[in-house]
Amino acid sequence: MTLASNGKEALEKFKAKGQDYFDFVFTDVQMPEMDGFTSAKKMREWEEKHNEQKVDIYFVSGECFNEDAVMSEFKTMGNPSETGICCLRKPVDVERLKKIVQKYK
Repeated sequence: MTLASNGKEALEKFKAKGQDYFDFVFTDVQMPEMDGFTSAKKMREWEEKHNEQKVDIYFVSGECFNEDAVMSEFKTMGNPSETGICCLRKPVDVERLKKIVQKYK
C-alpha cells in the first residue's frame, strides 16, 4: 500500500514506482495541491507516454459530482469501455469496497 497526502504527491509516487507496482488507485476528488481528477488525468497521460497498461482508478467523494461528466472526460483518453475509472460516493459501502479489493487479489 502506498499513501499520499495530496494529488501531487500521489502523481509523483505513481511515476516513481511505475504502473506495474499498482493494482489500483483510490483517490479523493478534493485534495490539496492537486485534486484527484487532475492527478488521475496526469497518471493517464504518463501511462500513454510510456505505453503502459492503464491502472484502474477509483474516485471517492463525499460531495455530489456529475459522474457522467467525469466518465465522459476520461473516455476521450482511450477506448470508452476500457477507461478503468469508477466513482464512489462517501460513505463508501463496505461490501462494495470489499468486492473491489477482492477483484485484485
